[in-house]
Amino acid sequence: MLTLVRRVAASVALVASITPVAHAQSVLLQIKPKVGDTLRLRIEQEMEISGVGKVRDADTTITMRSSMLMLSRSIVIESDNEGTTVRSITDSVAVDMGALDPRVATLSDQARRSVQGKEVRVRFSREGSGIVIEADPDIPRDLQSVFSQLPATFPRQPVAVGSTWKQRIPIPDTGPGQIAGTLEATFRLDSLTRRGKLAHISMRGTVTRDSTAAPIRGGARMTMSGTVTGYMVLDRGRGWVTDASTEMSMRSHIAQPPGSGLQPVKMEMRLLQRQRTMDKR
Repeated sequence: MLTLVRRVAASVALVASITPVAHAQSVLLQIKPKVGDTLRLRIEQEMEISGVGKVRDADTTITMRSSMLMLSRSIVIESDNEGTTVRSITDSVAVDMGALDPRVATLSDQARRSVQGKEVRVRFSREGSGIVIEADPDIPRDLQSVFSQLPATFPRQPVAVGSTWKQRIPIPDTGPGQIAGTLEATFRLDSLTRRGKLAHISMRGTVTRDSTAAPIRGGARMTMSGTVTGYMVLDRGRGWVTDASTEMSMRSHIAQPPGSGLQPVKMEMRLLQRQRTMDKR
């Protein structure tokens, strides 16, 4: 779920660099990097989760905070009219789980080691969807699925400044073929820089999960709703998203399985994620 959400409001300096163009100009937004290019990515993530439940008949709130920094490389090895294939290599991952239970920190460290230095090959469509075509066998399947669940972001047809388009993105559940919820997102081409090299795109959406979706671990059922806002900058010259940010706020209600004797739990989550493509030095 966390991997389906990306992008937040552009910085003042970035906005100030935009040169307005005529709204009548239509451009094609595509993922289309050149074969041989190496795209160096920096991904930062901050997450805060608060849970409210009853412990010995008293309302208790537990808050957990974590952060992650990942550096990776995507090397473009193949491109045709339909899409692009890249080798994605994770160079380093740093995870800070705050003051969580040491057992949780150990599991996080295991997850970090399972991806650091490992490689996957991903096929991207021109519209931005991705699917894993080859992966290091040491990478857990649930982490591999992050790549294969990348949804299409861009429309197939050219769009002008001010145009909007919608995407309805299913959120996969833990079981194969099961859908946990839906992201309804509206994208907007806000502006283009001179000659249309950089396209600035904003996004707003809602995430929902129905209580009738498949039970989560232990047989509990979760109802979820929230909002997602963000932005991205598509470098049309490089054919790649070079800057993107997302802010997501979620509320959920977990109903414990009948007969468990456990009380329902209410949770709130806030996620900030930033991705940048770093230039060679």
